[in-house]
Amino acid sequence: MLSCTVQALNESIVKHEADLSEVKRLGSELRQLAIADETRLDSELQTITDRYKALRSQSDQRLSKMKELPAILNRFYVSHETIVSCVQQLETELLQGDIQPGPEAELHLQVSLVFHPFSVQLSY
Repeated sequence: MLSCTVQALNESIVKHEADLSEVKRLGSELRQLAIADETRLDSELQTITDRYKALRSQSDQRLSKMKELPAILNRFYVSHETIVSCVQQLETELLQGDIQPGPEAELHLQVSLVFHPFSVQLSY
């Protein structure tokens, strides 16, 4: 009787050998799919990381340029005021008759711009 039970158990185990092979095959396929999904996920994460780094870099550059803007605007304002002042002075001198219109007036304006105490700085 014991040998019958052992033999029946052995036959039952042998019957499941095909099931074991199928489970191993399916497990292998599942592992390959998981690896492919993991690889695709890693790729997507890398793409997101790269895009974030590019956006961060652009944002940093724009912020840096924005911080320079007040100084540039201030230099523009000072230069503009200097030019307006020189032109107004030249107009006054022309109206008073100190300078006659023509090449001499143009030269006077150029000299005024060059030697004005608040010289124009166009080094942006």
